[in-house]
This record gives sequence, structure tokens and C-alpha cells, in this order.
Amino acid sequence: MRLKVLPPDHVDIGDSLSTIGEIYEKLHNPMLAFTYYQQALAIYRKCLTVWHGKIRSMEWNIERLSEQLEIELDELN
Repeated sequence: MRLKVLPPDHVDIGDSLSTIGEIYEKLHNPMLAFTYYQQALAIYRKCLTVWHGKIRSMEWNIERLSEQLEIELDELN
């Protein structure tokens, strides 16, 4: 709904994508969470200063999930 009112790179869109990522993470779907966190980070990088907490938070979430996904892939092999 926000996409109809706000530009696609608005910080509120990033917040919504981040929230969707959190939901997928709670639903034990790290791959989809990772995807939404990446989209949120891309928007935050366009809209916010480099040292903003939202950017740091998304970078941390992405790094954490990257490690988790690597472990899951290693367990499959």
C-alpha cells in the first residue's frame, strides 16, 4: 500500500521491508528474511547517512543470516 503513495526508495518503504524480513525470520525462513533485509538496506543507503543505526542494523542482520545460511548449506552437503 505504501508503494502507491510513497516513492519506492522512501525510508518508510525500507522500514516495511525490514519488518517483513523480521516476520520471515520468526517464521524460520532465513532466505526470504535475508532478501527483504537486503532490499531494506539498499533503500536505507540511498536515504540515510552512512552511520545511521538502521543501516548498521540491516548490515548486522544480513551478516548474521549469511552465516546461518552457510551453516545450513554445509549441513546439507
